[in-house]
Amino acid sequence: MTVTFQVGDRESGGAGNLDIDFFIQDPVSRYETHQRAVSSGDYSFEAKIDGKYTYCFSNEHWSANSKEVSFNVHGIVYVPESDTPSDPLEAEVRKLSEVLSQVKDEQAYIVVRERTHRNTAESTNARVKWWSIFQLGVLVGEGVFQVWWLKRFFEVKRVTARSRSLEETEVVQVEIQPLDKDAAAQDVPIEGEKHRIERSSSAATESSAGEPGEDDESKYPSQWALYLLTFGLFLSTFVIALDNTIIATAIPKITTVFDSLNDVGWYGSSYMLTTTSLQPSFGKVYTYFNIKWTYISALIIFEVGSVLCGAAVNSTMLIIGRAVAGAGAAALFSGGMTIVAYSVPLRRRPVYIGLLSSTFGIASVVGPILGGAFTDRVSWRWCFYINLPVGAVAITAVFFFFKNPERKHSKLTLSEKVGQIDLLGAFFLITSIVCLLLALQWGGTTYPWSHSKVWGCILGFVLLMITFTAIQFWKQDKATLPPRIMLKQRTVFACAFFSAFLALALYAHIYFLPFYFQAVKGTTAEASGIRVIPYLVSLTIASIVVGALVTTLGYYVPFTWVGSAIFTVGCGLLYTLKVNSSAGVWIGYEIVAGIGAGMSIQIPFIAVQVVLNKRDMPTGNAVAIFFNSLGGAFSVSIAQNIFSNTLVKQIPLQTQGVDPALIIAAGATHIRDVTPPSQLPGVLSAYNSAVTNTFILSIATAGIAVCFSALFEWKSVKGKKIELSAAG
Repeated sequence: MTVTFQVGDRESGGAGNLDIDFFIQDPVSRYETHQRAVSSGDYSFEAKIDGKYTYCFSNEHWSANSKEVSFNVHGIVYVPESDTPSDPLEAEVRKLSEVLSQVKDEQAYIVVRERTHRNTAESTNARVKWWSIFQLGVLVGEGVFQVWWLKRFFEVKRVTARSRSLEETEVVQVEIQPLDKDAAAQDVPIEGEKHRIERSSSAATESSAGEPGEDDESKYPSQWALYLLTFGLFLSTFVIALDNTIIATAIPKITTVFDSLNDVGWYGSSYMLTTTSLQPSFGKVYTYFNIKWTYISALIIFEVGSVLCGAAVNSTMLIIGRAVAGAGAAALFSGGMTIVAYSVPLRRRPVYIGLLSSTFGIASVVGPILGGAFTDRVSWRWCFYINLPVGAVAITAVFFFFKNPERKHSKLTLSEKVGQIDLLGAFFLITSIVCLLLALQWGGTTYPWSHSKVWGCILGFVLLMITFTAIQFWKQDKATLPPRIMLKQRTVFACAFFSAFLALALYAHIYFLPFYFQAVKGTTAEASGIRVIPYLVSLTIASIVVGALVTTLGYYVPFTWVGSAIFTVGCGLLYTLKVNSSAGVWIGYEIVAGIGAGMSIQIPFIAVQVVLNKRDMPTGNAVAIFFNSLGGAFSVSIAQNIFSNTLVKQIPLQTQGVDPALIIAAGATHIRDVTPPSQLPGVLSAYNSAVTNTFILSIATAGIAVCFSALFEWKSVKGKKIELSAAG
């Protein structure tokens, strides 16, 4: 018996999920097959016992959309022994009649299926068109807002410079009041007064002359050279932003290829580990070394890491490649900003900075979709190979169109330059984090938590972190995390940990929601990427809206409280996802979580600029970025440990006679191929529990972030601008 079917929209132009459940039962109610979340199929089997076989198409778990099922059942042959023709010719005629009947049925089915496919294609094209228009509008709006915000920041700086010079001049006028009546009467200048006048005039002259120098077009690249340079910087920044999210939808397939479900945490953490640890050091490398060759070298390192990932023959090689790529990526975004600063006049600089910053918003939306498309249509390896031609264009642009500036630090000796960089601190930071990640990977899965290797890694983490902390106090302002900034300013301390815990919650969703869709719902990698769009788009829109509101109202602390609280609620809602949750449920939950994350994720970067002076502002931003990336690196590993431990425990509880090792070895995308139909519902339930338990991490860390938000100082962005204008 063969059952062929195709699911379509009931009405032309309809939209929605086309998934249904399909099963066949034998006369004793045992499943011949039981398939969930399928939209087409062609299943054949041979009956083992006589009796009535039942086939069923169920929309019970997907009832948000009405569907039309076109199906054909053929090849049913049941001839009682008493009715078997004795004449060979009659037997052949009967067989021919059956074959012709099957051909006729198949032709009729193909006609209906072709009509259904055409209807689906037309409705899909309409949805894609309007969604693309909406998505483009969101991204353009974000870019315009970033440009506007940065432009206002630079305008305030120019006003500040003028205010300072005027203020100093006024001070001189006050101080020139007669200090010596006899000298004043004789019109003889007093030496002290003369010195003050000369110094003040010099300051005023420098202040007023500084701006034309910044906007002198002659010392910058030509218009076309600048356009080509900016295009190269945009591409390189885009691919490093893309590498954060493009792999999320490819990981389930990678675990199947490499039999590496236990290594999921390393695929994300290894990249963010090196990016996080080396980012502060590279910021100082650009200060003391050749900007062009530092940037090109970092881009080459990133390309080498991408090649290792794309050519990986096992999981270990992929992890090493991700770490190498992360080391290169650590220098590229800050390097791009540095190149813009030396290539673009001050008055036009906000446009270019906004352009580079917008790549992260674009990549957050495009990454999961692009990763899923590569995985389904070409190979997951192209998630990394795509970086090669893009990187080549960026290297060419920087090499030919960027001219290194002459700077006062260029004449320092090599040892003096190296001494400014906290290489020792970076080494101890990386090794301590690696120890903790190893403990998280091994604990409860490879080894019990009481095993000496697990405890050894935890002890190593503690000792290395103590050493790193001591180095930070020893090096002070030359340290990776200067204690003067971290510990003596309450808001900076709160921003650092708020950002870290928020990232811990966010990255668990980004990496494990695709597991829910691909493993539990049975979707393709590309479809899982599309299904996380509500989360990412709501996050982007909320970020833009809150940025505008903070600019208008001045105060950012209320948005920190409300946003982190809403995000915690969204994390709790995502924890309640079930195997049969409808599209309306998971879309709504994603939107709630995305709005909460978007409202609060940018606040730490605003707050550090408000509470710190201009000299410490870059360091404060670096601290916030560092802790945000650190939270992301830990998040994936902790969530992976929760996932693996839960899956191993739940499979025996939810099924009978199913080996957990077999399910884990199959990977997330092939569990339906190795699971008996009768046991599939239990396996899917176990997978669902494993995925949603990772969201407990999100609930806990988002709640902790709410607590840290209470430590933020109540200050206004507007107040900061007034203070800058008055005090400079």
